[in-house]
Amino acid sequence: MSRIEQLFQDAVADAPPTRLTPDKLYAAGRRRRTWFRGGLAALGVAVVGVLVGAVAANPAGPAPSTFDNQNGPVRWARAGDKDHLFLLSNDCLPSQRANRPEEPLDPRQCPDELRASTDGGRAWQVRPLPSAQADWQVTLLGTQTLLARTGADRRQVSVDGGVHWAPFTVATTTLAAVPAGSWAVGWPIPEVATPVPADTVVAAVDPSTGAMRPLAAQPPMLRLYVQQAPLDAGVWVTGTDPATRRPAVAVSRDDGRTWSVHVFAELAPEFDPPTPGPAVAPPPGVSFPPYATTVDGQLVYLTVDSDGVGYIYRSTDGGTTWQRADPTGHGGTFGSIGSAGFVTRDGTHMVFSAFSPNDRPGEVRYAASKDGGPYRDVAGPPLSWLAATSISAVSGGGYLTRDSYGVYASDDGFAWRTIYTP
Repeated sequence: MSRIEQLFQDAVADAPPTRLTPDKLYAAGRRRRTWFRGGLAALGVAVVGVLVGAVAANPAGPAPSTFDNQNGPVRWARAGDKDHLFLLSNDCLPSQRANRPEEPLDPRQCPDELRASTDGGRAWQVRPLPSAQADWQVTLLGTQTLLARTGADRRQVSVDGGVHWAPFTVATTTLAAVPAGSWAVGWPIPEVATPVPADTVVAAVDPSTGAMRPLAAQPPMLRLYVQQAPLDAGVWVTGTDPATRRPAVAVSRDDGRTWSVHVFAELAPEFDPPTPGPAVAPPPGVSFPPYATTVDGQLVYLTVDSDGVGYIYRSTDGGTTWQRADPTGHGGTFGSIGSAGFVTRDGTHMVFSAFSPNDRPGEVRYAASKDGGPYRDVAGPPLSWLAATSISAVSGGGYLTRDSYGVYASDDGFAWRTIYTP
């Protein structure tokens, strides 16, 4: 069982009725992660033009609800920056799968819809996907760079927010730096030699060609995980120090041209699963890959599970130095953390902790700390568990999250408003 799977298992008794079980949710999550990190083949270069749908105003709805049974129409949402927002929805697919799961699914009869906003969610524009069908998987790779993939292994990329689409390609020629408007991402490129077979490299989409290309300078670590952060916060990557096998974090302040690395030498060596081979349960006394979160690139929090204990580290100088956050209090005795949480506008670090008692089913609770002080249990934002555990800081300011019934925005991480509801 994974680090946060137990939390979901514990919450099943209090969750709203749903046909989905934690095992099914995690299986789907693993499939999505396997695809995102798994091999993506190169395709051709013909450009496909699409018509842009009409703009429809969507007034902000009520405050978000804590109810979400995973049967709503919203399937995905992300922000390229504070103005450019995207969401994927399907009005009939969730209800069909929930109420008539035995019936064969014809994705052509129930197509997905891609919507985009260029004004922070005040108005939304329908932008057709490469073809009218269901089960598209969309990944945002830049301010307006979208990758769309179907179960038939068809991949298309758009560098203009879904107005035009072209076949997605992966190139081996390097980029000197992350291009303007693109994001650094972890991507497997088999032709690029890595210390660990099939490891990811730090790469980005070249907007001039739509091709994914590796950066010329790679962080000197193994098992790279590029962390989500606003564009002006730097490029943050966690991984493993090749010499000591301890958890490490790297940051680039010049779009990936150079890197600064910090190794957490006091932690246990990271789990080193055999490759290739079947999945193996980790032994005691090992660390797992760390997570990092930041809003401005200066105040940074890093969480890591090591030897059965959840550790939290805090840096106030952009990763040059690190201190244990609350070393004798709640922050040193989580047992398992499983995510980086998020940092609010006032500098409060909020880590997903647990679900609330039976008197308020569905509410997610956090452990929160400000200025490196003791972590205390707090109720946190009034969001469903999916929305509460999917919060991301937005380039240009603010926060975005979603569940299956809506998309929500916040200016400070505490007060949330609905910016899209079907």
